[in-house]
Amino acid sequence: MATSEVASRLKQVGGTLTGVISRMEERNLLHREQDECDRRIWRIWLTDAGRQLEDKLPPLVISTQSKVLAGFSEDEQQQFSALVNRAIANLENTDPDRASPFISPDKILASL
Repeated sequence: MATSEVASRLKQVGGTLTGVISRMEERNLLHREQDECDRRIWRIWLTDAGRQLEDKLPPLVISTQSKVLAGFSEDEQQQFSALVNRAIANLENTDPDRASPFISPDKILASL
C-alpha cells in the first residue's frame, strides 16, 4: 500500500506519518521501499511482527480512548483533540493544524 493511501485513510499529514512509519520500521513492524515505476511513491507492508499486532491494537486503542474520553461532551472531545495536536506539534516542531489528529474509535473501526 502506498504511504499516501495510508495517510488518506487515517487523515494524517505526510510528515507526521513519515515519523510514525520510520519508528514502526525501526521496530520491524513494517517494511518500506520506493515504487519501481514512480520514485516519489513509497510502498509499505506489515512484517510478520506487525501482522501479529493488527488484531490486538485497534481494540486496545478504542478501549483506552473510551476511558480517556469518558464523560467528555463531543465539543470537549474536539477541544481535547486540538490541545493534543498542539502538544504533538510542539514536540515535533510542526504546525499544530498538521499534527496527528486524535482519532475517534469509530474512525479506527471504519478504517479496518
